[in-house]
Amino acid sequence: AVFTTAKAGTLYVASGGAGTGTSWSDPLGDIQSAVDTAVTDDTILLAGGTYAVSNPITIGKTVFIRGGYNPATGLPGATPTVVTRAGDATDGLVSVSGVSGGELRDVTLSGGVLYPVADHAYGAGILISGSTGYALVNCTVSGNKAQSVSNKNACGGGVAIINDSSASLTDCSIFDNEAENVGKNGNDACGAGLYVAAGCSAAVTNGVVARNNVVFGQNAQRGAGVYTEGAVSLFNCLVYNNVCRGSQNNVLGDGLCAYNGTASLALNFCTIA
Repeated sequence: AVFTTAKAGTLYVASGGAGTGTSWSDPLGDIQSAVDTAVTDDTILLAGGTYAVSNPITIGKTVFIRGGYNPATGLPGATPTVVTRAGDATDGLVSVSGVSGGELRDVTLSGGVLYPVADHAYGAGILISGSTGYALVNCTVSGNKAQSVSNKNACGGGVAIINDSSASLTDCSIFDNEAENVGKNGNDACGAGLYVAAGCSAAVTNGVVARNNVVFGQNAQRGAGVYTEGAVSLFNCLVYNNVCRGSQNNVLGDGLCAYNGTASLALNFCTIA
């Protein structure tokens, strides 16, 4: 018998494209279509430009997504790849669920809003759930907002890692994100920049976490920059000007907060200001 192993392929995406994704001359027009078309271990190359989404890009398979390409040269170019929300969408920008490995590289996630009607708000920029070894590389996560309704939590305006997940963030910038209990009647507001739940882990290397704000937490405000109930390591990171504001209850750690007995926070060669 002869056995063959399928070779991982490459798909191409350019905003406004109408093709099949087999080349830069025939690109798909949106990122979700590429993810849906891809098989395990495929690479998805994104042309520079803005991709506005009404629903979060849902990633449920191991794929490697890389942005910032110039279709004319087939090489990374000067125009960034930016994922933002379309109109008044309130479902966040990217959701990664149930994968082992995979990568998002050279992509900006900006302007996302997550405002569930009847649930907790986790990860307006990107939510990583039930996944292991997911990697963010050279990504910018900025200007996103997680908002919660009455008696619900708002956590991870930029990045949220939940449900036994592990992730690495290398050469990433997380700034100007918010976590907010809307109407001052929610529950907890934590980790406006990065939120790591109990049982989860995150390794942050060469990162910047700055100017993130927990706007109001009815019961508690914690860790506007980074909040963890799991295990977080920061190596060669700059964490500055993160603020918890607007609450009178349980305000802990503007920049960093490791909370509950299960949490650990390791810092090496970092500046906290």
